[in-house]
Amino acid sequence: MDSPPAKLSICLDDGNDDLLDELLAPCELFTPSVVTVEAGEDVRSKIIEFYDEQAPGHAVCIMSAIGNLSEITLNNFQLSSDASVTYKGQFEILSLQGSFIPSSSEGSDHTGTLSITFAAGDEKVAGGEVAGPLNAATSVLVTVGSFFPSLENVMEQ
Repeated sequence: MDSPPAKLSICLDDGNDDLLDELLAPCELFTPSVVTVEAGEDVRSKIIEFYDEQAPGHAVCIMSAIGNLSEITLNNFQLSSDASVTYKGQFEILSLQGSFIPSSSEGSDHTGTLSITFAAGDEKVAGGEVAGPLNAATSVLVTVGSFFPSLENVMEQ
């Protein structure tokens, strides 16, 4: 009979609470939020609006979304680097992911991308990099997290 696997034990309490507090402090700077997009609004624009109004200077990661879309515009790299394709109909969001990070030291400009996977009513699944509007057919809830993009920015604050 085999013996049970050894357990790994990690002890963080070595009496140095200052070091532990310093290591855990950046974790407190992650702020989760939910962006609500009403039917007829553009999900992409609402995420950018959230970034500009609620989290300037922070990085924002899009972690998930739930809801339905009526229009989706994706890059179509098969045709050319600047071509896009637009889908119109009723689509369920399966996955929405991406990030926006400051592209200037003031944090007022940003760069970022969104990727989506969605399902149509005929059980087909598609996805890709978002190139334009993601028009909501129903209320869409987007879970985002905002945080400082590097420890250097935390030290400057």
